Amino acid sequence: AARRDILRGYAARFDLASITMKAIACLLTVYSVYLLYCESCKDEYYAFARALIAALSDATFAQRGSVSAAALVLAASVWLLTVLWMRRRPEVLLVDFKTYRHASVGGDPRNTAGEPVAYDRFLAESRAARHLDGGECFTAKSLQFQEKILRTSSISERSLFPPSIFREEVGQDAVLAERDSLCMRGAREEAECMMFNAVEQLLEATHVAPHEVSILVVNCSLFC
Repeated sequence: AARRDILRGYAARFDLASITMKAIACLLTVYSVYLLYCESCKDEYYAFARALIAALSDATFAQRGSVSAAALVLAASVWLLTVLWMRRRPEVLLVDFKTYRHASVGGDPRNTAGEPVAYDRFLAESRAARHLDGGECFTAKSLQFQEKILRTSSISERSLFPPSIFREEVGQDAVLAERDSLCMRGAREEAECMMFNAVEQLLEATHVAPHEVSILVVNCSLFC
């Protein structure tokens, strides 16, 4: 399976048009060298080199009236502008943005899911979570990591968490936590309750239809 994935990745990067253009460029370069090579043309090559050196000298010392120097500077300008144009960064514009804010703190009236959870409650819920066989879902090391992330990240005790993870009482799901909450089902419920609302409100604010979005960049820990 891994080998097939690697081959599929290389196949996805295979661009016949790009390979053809590179091959043509290489062939033209070799052909130009073949055309330039001539035993009887050495004097012409030397004359061309002397003219090029003279043009470079005139351009360096700002010799006015030198046509060759002007042509050399113009060619360098065109080359530099071409490189700058090809290396330019595409514009990224922020048209609008939406965050999920609960209706109780001034958010959209449709934003009713979720509640703020204190750090102690978060960690207590993690300690109480159990596998279907009754074993603990998180080890002591993973709990320490969770606490470190909670206290050093931008997650505050006023951040909203979905009801799929935090019930009315700590450990209410018990052995069903892994099956009902700490799984794809819980992540999907969180997305439907919170993320879907934020995306819907953003599309409404910008008057953009979903089919008009060609690229979607998502950063999510599980569901996305």
